[in-house]
Amino acid sequence: MARMSAWGGREAGRRPTALRAFPHCLTVIVLLGMTGWFTATDAVWKKNELKVATPAVHIDYGVSFDPAEDGARLWCAISVKPQNFVFRRWQNRFLADMELECSIVKSGKGVLATRFFRDSLLAGDYQQTHETDEYRLYQFRVPVEEGAYRLRVVVRDRISQKEAVWEEAFEVHPPDRRLAVSDLQIAHRGVLFDQNNLKYSRGVVLYPERLFGAPEPQLFYYFEIYSWKQNEFGRVEIQVQLRTPDNRRIPVLHRKHPLKVSPFPVFGSVATDTLRPGKYFLVTTVKSADGLVTLQKAKSFWVFQNPADLRFRDYPAVLAELGLIAGREEMTYLKKIPRSLRQQAVDRFWKLRDPTPHTPANEVMTEFYRRVLFARLYFEGGKWNARKLSDRAKVYIVYGRPDKVLRNSNPLLRKNVEVWIYQRLDIQAIFLDEYGFGDYRLVEPFSLLQE
Repeated sequence: MARMSAWGGREAGRRPTALRAFPHCLTVIVLLGMTGWFTATDAVWKKNELKVATPAVHIDYGVSFDPAEDGARLWCAISVKPQNFVFRRWQNRFLADMELECSIVKSGKGVLATRFFRDSLLAGDYQQTHETDEYRLYQFRVPVEEGAYRLRVVVRDRISQKEAVWEEAFEVHPPDRRLAVSDLQIAHRGVLFDQNNLKYSRGVVLYPERLFGAPEPQLFYYFEIYSWKQNEFGRVEIQVQLRTPDNRRIPVLHRKHPLKVSPFPVFGSVATDTLRPGKYFLVTTVKSADGLVTLQKAKSFWVFQNPADLRFRDYPAVLAELGLIAGREEMTYLKKIPRSLRQQAVDRFWKLRDPTPHTPANEVMTEFYRRVLFARLYFEGGKWNARKLSDRAKVYIVYGRPDKVLRNSNPLLRKNVEVWIYQRLDIQAIFLDEYGFGDYRLVEPFSLLQE
């Protein structure tokens, strides 16, 4: 007789899996909720007291030049998402009160400049206070000179009186007076709230989060080329390339262009919905016509794709994951289905388990693949398409993070034991590494992973 699984959907003759208290991850597409694992920048959070373990605050910055003023400017873009803050009831809505304090500190001279942003985040209902695709973008520019600096950003929750502090060191180098290039800006198509006109507008906006793929299928880039002496070089050669996770270079733009104005803007886009998942670099190269000056800039970004998208996944590896929660009849069907119908079948598998089919998010699928990613990283050595999963990986995916882990080892016998305790489920999973090579096998209770 069919029964409802804790993962959602119907199962035939299979034990219910344990997902009694999974966190509601309201991401629109599966992996956008995992920015705590992969950061788009090399940010250093010195302190964090905010509501979430990893602040959904993303910071991007760079240096541009102005030949007319003969100086440099630091530009900074900060996106802040509402799930960082505590909301309180205000009339019939929910209100969060936040503040940004952004400081530019120069070595040996102290604070060079400070920018403050005070904002209120309004939500029509409590669900909106957890939305991950809602954000506010704050931008500023500050004149800077040559030297070493530190950018410091403090995010304050004025209701809870807690804050998070981010810092990063950077240097400003004097430009080559013959030819110079600004740092790259990366943007996406987004919706921006205009506080002056109190309305939302659509367009291409800076994207400090720098996470692309199916949710963000197009990356926009912008940089400037500077020449202090007009027409000194005539034409310049401009190249834009993608450097892939396996270190291949994919041409994006290659042209020669006269520098008739300074700054000379370069704007373009890259399709990201067909790129394989991983960390990429956008690399720009500018060469003078005489070959005497070559300048290069690079910026990293991440590509995440739906883990159930078979364009990027090995089908047997996907089946190894689905088999942990699928019924016997479902697995028989998925194994025998023709190649042309596989994607359709996998999509239907998750659609049946969507607890909120009226929304674009599938919370069960999001949580499932969050666990899969963790399990493959920590128990499978990062092998994303391995067709077999270890016992620890299987238990983690099905039952989630244990409340407590106990470890014991016997150096003489080269045996290691791990005990995972799930207090809320009244379960103790015992794993034995019999030969000391890290191959942990479930020894008790066997029923945890029985078909």
